[in-house]
Amino acid sequence: MQDPEKLSNHDFFEKLHEGSLTAPTILTGMVKESEDDKDSFQFAPVGKCDQWVKMPKTMLHSARLIRKVPCKDHSHSVVEFKLSDSKIPEVRALMSLINLLSNNPN
Repeated sequence: MQDPEKLSNHDFFEKLHEGSLTAPTILTGMVKESEDDKDSFQFAPVGKCDQWVKMPKTMLHSARLIRKVPCKDHSHSVVEFKLSDSKIPEVRALMSLINLLSNNPN
């Protein structure tokens, strides 16, 4: 499967002309398995071992391991992952909100 963010020269300028260039929604944080649900995983901001959010695997487009971070008597993987594109309006609104907050941390 081709990475949707990598465009050929022709496709880049075509999308630029059409005004249809879109940025992926990328999150970076700690991950771990969901103990009660094999169709999801747990995500938390780096260093926030007490603030896990359950994420369905279907939201994950791709992931890249960045490093391991120590946490009390254990460690967690820090991952950068791209969220899958969605046609569901509520999911698209959430992704837009994430992008907005990521670009404007104040």
